[in-house]
Amino acid sequence: RSAAKKTFSEQFGSRLQKVKLEASDHGFRLAQEAMDAGHTAFAFDLLMKVLALNPDHPAARKLLGYELHEGYWLSPFEVRQARTKIYHPRYGWIPRKGAERYEQGERFVNGRWISEEEDARIHRDIERGWTVETPHFTVVTNHSLPAAVKIGEQVEVLYRVWKQLFLRYFATDAQMKALFAGKPSSGGAAQGMGAGTGGKHRIVFFRNRKEYVDYLAPRYPSVANSCGFYVIEDRTSYFFAGEEFDRATMLHEVTHQLFSELRRTSPQITERPNFWMVEGIAIHMESLHDEGRYHVVGGFDTQRLLAARIRFVKDGFYVPLRELCAMNTQEFQTHPQMVRLYSQSAGLMQFLLHSSDGRYRDAVADILREIYSGQSVMNTLPKHLGRSFEELDEEYREFISRDAEELSQWEMD
Repeated sequence: RSAAKKTFSEQFGSRLQKVKLEASDHGFRLAQEAMDAGHTAFAFDLLMKVLALNPDHPAARKLLGYELHEGYWLSPFEVRQARTKIYHPRYGWIPRKGAERYEQGERFVNGRWISEEEDARIHRDIERGWTVETPHFTVVTNHSLPAAVKIGEQVEVLYRVWKQLFLRYFATDAQMKALFAGKPSSGGAAQGMGAGTGGKHRIVFFRNRKEYVDYLAPRYPSVANSCGFYVIEDRTSYFFAGEEFDRATMLHEVTHQLFSELRRTSPQITERPNFWMVEGIAIHMESLHDEGRYHVVGGFDTQRLLAARIRFVKDGFYVPLRELCAMNTQEFQTHPQMVRLYSQSAGLMQFLLHSSDGRYRDAVADILREIYSGQSVMNTLPKHLGRSFEELDEEYREFISRDAEELSQWEMD
């Protein structure tokens, strides 16, 4: 009897797997149709569902920039590394036969094996810090090699999620359609999805706050009040280790970095209206977290959105979009209610990206492209969203007031 049951189980499992594979193929065709119709966000939602059904779907994997190497889907950078190295979860890419020596305290530097202590002496100054390369980032630190590896892994996750949300930001419609059609002429879209070999985004991670401040304060006196920031002139994000290290700040600043570096941007960004969206999207990406099979961004239970809900529902704080969108950087950052404006920006971005099944998500990418190109004007939002300021205010009110009874126990300063 057990043999019969096993046979039935195997047959059922085989049939189920066949259904999942067929569904993934159908889902991929639907994703292509969605992209052809100009629905980028929906196309990527479908693409993620395809990979949930079939993680080895070749067309979906290749679209995202992966190559099959020895049974694993890797980025082109990882394929190049894997030819001569192995990936160690603590030390990153190391010589193929070096794992045991690394775990015993040795390090391979400049073609020779040295002690862990000598390695630390060599890299104690940030100018000679450890340098870890990932598919899209260069991480420099004088803290430790494992610290750089960990930072690199975290920002690569951010990059993967960011590029799926905002492909429209740096690729043309023709490039996106070519990418989904599997054509080699997808240009900037293919590069953004991982197939390119362009310049990497740079991150510097100091051993402690003091070194961070000492290094940056001569140019940026206010750095002592920060936990990290992106310097557009350096094309570099700076952070430091220790109890004050804030992962949310890192995600926030590197989001600014991606928007600034993945297409040509205008120095007039700070002078133009709609600055709240620059901060709003960076705040939104702070919420990125791992839920096992998925990476998730946003949600009604995040700290930033909870603050937005409380301040709207309980405190009655809300700056109408017509007034908020008129603000440039200086007007926003010197506003007497700046902290509350940041909370409202978080709420508005959650609304634009996730309300009504994400109907405004593609428009958000288009709006951000105009903002970073220095082309943003007062009516940029109504133009792209097809709603007046007043209609959007009302839609947001309904969105942010949902389940208001949950807020009775909460208070905000």
